Amino acid sequence: MSVDVRDSGEVGLRERKKVQTRRALHRSAVELVAERGLAQSTVEDIAEAAGVSTRTFFNYFPTKESAVLGIHPEEADDVAGRLRDRPAEETPTEAVRGCLREYAERLAADKGLWRLRRSIVLRDPSMFAALASATTAVERAVAVALAERMGVDAAEDIRPMLLTSVTWAAIKVGLSHSREHNLEVSEALDDALTLLDETH
Repeated sequence: MSVDVRDSGEVGLRERKKVQTRRALHRSAVELVAERGLAQSTVEDIAEAAGVSTRTFFNYFPTKESAVLGIHPEEADDVAGRLRDRPAEETPTEAVRGCLREYAERLAADKGLWRLRRSIVLRDPSMFAALASATTAVERAVAVALAERMGVDAAEDIRPMLLTSVTWAAIKVGLSHSREHNLEVSEALDDALTLLDETH
């Protein structure tokens, strides 16, 4: 079956525009909430700052909290999908580390925004709870995908969840170490995962 290059190009352009709009909304949400506080920042304010309509906002994020976190409703499925796409020759440990590390590096790609977002989460209990809920959903989705990869039942075999949770815990420690000591994220993640191996 032939592929219309023009159609594929249009799809690529649409996807890039979606990514740009999501990023603009995320940045606007973080900057507004950092300046005004969560209660004083409305969805309408965030949409206006990003140059889009309120209706467009809800095409990307269900709440202003999710916009601040930059986590969209399909986030968990997207991360799990990346695990499923890892090379077949990787071990379960290699696959889950590669997947979650990639996810963490995306979260921390814009250091200034990352630090600002973190400051909001730490001072607002509702934001902290929202982040915990979102990351738990990612962990669970990745564990299910890992169970499929391992050929086991996630409801019966604890290894996929254990491996996912331990890996994510080490990565979170690495991220915190990076922020606190102004280290490159990749370097801090290397250190955390190496130390995890040494504690076995």
